[in-house]
Amino acid sequence: CCSYLGSPVFFKENELIVINGSRPSNYSLESYSCRGVSADSPDGLCTVNDVLYYKSNDGIYAYSGSRPRCVSQDLGDGIRGLKKAVLGGEGDMLFVSGEYMGESVHYSYDTLRGIWHGYTSPPTVNYVNLGGITLEFCKDDGKYTLRSLYSAERAEEVLENAEKLEKEWFFETGDMFY
Repeated sequence: CCSYLGSPVFFKENELIVINGSRPSNYSLESYSCRGVSADSPDGLCTVNDVLYYKSNDGIYAYSGSRPRCVSQDLGDGIRGLKKAVLGGEGDMLFVSGEYMGESVHYSYDTLRGIWHGYTSPPTVNYVNLGGITLEFCKDDGKYTLRSLYSAERAEEVLENAEKLEKEWFFETGDMFY
């Protein structure tokens, strides 16, 4: 489940469900029979430029409010066989990492030009947005590191000031009874 443009979106492996509306009296449910998020890639979702990208069993799909479309068909088996995928985004770029045949693989996708590139990196645990930049959270030889996907100088500045960053957050529960 994730929020997309203010609406909750639920995924099954072969279904996408969207709940629209602003109050209970006008809620509506839309269900699409299509490829959903792969069960082995629960972190395989990311929004870039108001488009929700996700990893399904046979590729990376883009959902922009209507029927999802596959954007990775040209990558072949390398993307279809990707396991434990994680997605991250910054600017117009989508980053996809996971395992293929026991090896760590990484792709970047230029969402404006529709161009895929492979890149080299240690195994990616997830992507982290910190201070407006996306960092790749990697595990290499038992050590965890944060790597910048763009500007190393900007990443160092953000990491140096990370303790000063204040994020507003809250946690809300329903009524709890015993």
